[in-house]
Amino acid sequence: FVQFQFTLYQENKYWVPPLIFDELKTLRGDKNPAFDFCEAKYWLAYKDDKIVGRIAGIINHKYNEKWNQKSARFGWIDFIDDEQVSQKLIEQVINWAKEKGMNKITLLGQNVNSFGKSLGGVKAGQSFPILLRALQKMADEMDERGVTDPSGRSSKPQGLRRIRYTTSHPKDFAEDMIDCHAELSRLVPHLHLPVQSGSDRVL
Repeated sequence: FVQFQFTLYQENKYWVPPLIFDELKTLRGDKNPAFDFCEAKYWLAYKDDKIVGRIAGIINHKYNEKWNQKSARFGWIDFIDDEQVSQKLIEQVINWAKEKGMNKITLLGQNVNSFGKSLGGVKAGQSFPILLRALQKMADEMDERGVTDPSGRSSKPQGLRRIRYTTSHPKDFAEDMIDCHAELSRLVPHLHLPVQSGSDRVL
């Protein structure tokens, strides 16, 4: 799981490799004190017997209890340039979250709405609004197929109701992001938009 990124990005001159021991310390339940109130699960995607993607699903039970939420998030998502691979990875986390009784997925990261810029941007089909629309479409399709509740007692879809993200950066908050908030029914109407400056005059 940790080593996959070193293979995936070895030819990318902009990639900064993480410290392996730090990654392991973060991901291991016996090393990271956050696991006292969090749970996580990790998946690898394979194609032709080769690892082609990875993703982690995380649930912070203390956060959910304090704010009366049923929220999960995903991270450590890396994959080859293959839409089917990325879709299956995200779908796996969504299914896991729903099995755990969650109804909201949070996309978490610094400048999360800058996603895709280093991968070619909109022209290459890589942008945060494109990702949000893909998540909405995926959740809609999962509902249409019909998903039983975790007990298996009902065939009524128990869909992923809400999609949330934090934190977004002002410089990448363009009209296509605003359009997402106007058009995507599952996207939470909430923005965390940090504004900061070293200048008192600007602030």
